[in-house]
Amino acid sequence: MKKSLLLIVLALLWCTPAAADELLLNWAVPLKKEFASIKKREYAGLLYQEGHIYAALRNGRLIVFDRAGRKKGERRFSGEFLIPPVATEGGIIVCESNIVRSLKPDLTEQWQVTGKSPVVALPLLRPEGLYLQFSENSIYLVDPSDGAIRANYTFYGENPLSYAMLGRPVVYEDKTAFGFSNGQIIFFLHKKEAASGAEELLPYYKYQTGDTRALLDKKEFYDIFSLLLGAEGTLLFSNGETGGVVRVTDGSVTKRAELRNLLLAELADGNVVGYGEGGALLLAKDGTVLRRLFASDSFVSGYLPMGDRAVFTETGGAVSVWDGQLTEKMAGTIIPQGVSSGAVRGEGAFYVLSDMGVLYSFSVVKNPKVQKILEKIKKDDMKDGSSRISE
Repeated sequence: MKKSLLLIVLALLWCTPAAADELLLNWAVPLKKEFASIKKREYAGLLYQEGHIYAALRNGRLIVFDRAGRKKGERRFSGEFLIPPVATEGGIIVCESNIVRSLKPDLTEQWQVTGKSPVVALPLLRPEGLYLQFSENSIYLVDPSDGAIRANYTFYGENPLSYAMLGRPVVYEDKTAFGFSNGQIIFFLHKKEAASGAEELLPYYKYQTGDTRALLDKKEFYDIFSLLLGAEGTLLFSNGETGGVVRVTDGSVTKRAELRNLLLAELADGNVVGYGEGGALLLAKDGTVLRRLFASDSFVSGYLPMGDRAVFTETGGAVSVWDGQLTEKMAGTIIPQGVSSGAVRGEGAFYVLSDMGVLYSFSVVKNPKVQKILEKIKKDDMKDGSSRISE
């Protein structure tokens, strides 16, 4: 009887792993007084750095909190934030519309760079400098210490420009690859003249993954939403038309319709998680879909690895905790009005900014009821083992 009960309990635990975890709400702080419109989603979101949470809002406010949810500082800007803050040595980088600012931890300004149009992708810090991408097809390379522009590149064309967010540039060997709103991917080589010290950004490879076209005044864009190094000699991409693999050596493009409108992130085991339109997928480095993790009616806006756990956020409001191998959902909750930016991890917690402008702190804890059952089973096993030894 005892052994049968043990088997039943173990079977229930095996069949319902979600009960093993609970999502604990530590605190929630509203950041807006006005009711937020669904058309004003909070795309920028959060940065966690050295015990502080930086929240960048679409209305131009940058607010700093400590881990207990206490407000530590605030600055108001005239533009809006659509890109999350980026950590740098001794401060942060914020992108306010078409202005990029370097701020100290106390939010005082160190320098600023102004483009002709909004910043459209996350900045990328490299040994040669800080790369900034603006929506008018411009790339700036600036000095991260003082904001001086070292080099820039702009290409012009008849194709209309989209103002959607583009994927963060990636490094391939000695080159940096950028995606654009016309579906083009360009690899740039940084060159510096030894004698004069003059610097250039030279387009080295150019690949077209999709063509924009206008039909009856309907404009279609093929924004490069995400870029990621793939299998050897390849680059994975996702755009508004499809997605796929670019082979760098010959420029061949293999398209995969299921990769459309996805954000891509590499896992510790070398595979890739793709999340966005329609749910989340597990991919191989060649872009092959290994399995569907889950389907969603809303856009999956964020994926956050947390050691033996991972967190997904959705514009529909779902926040779900998965095991680190992405095999099972362990816990979840719903946040009112959705989450358009990804969560960030702190010490013992993770943080989420809702579209309503509420900052949440969550912790993942073990379900105490399940833990008591597991402890009882362990003690019973030890007793049974002791009795067998004594016999």
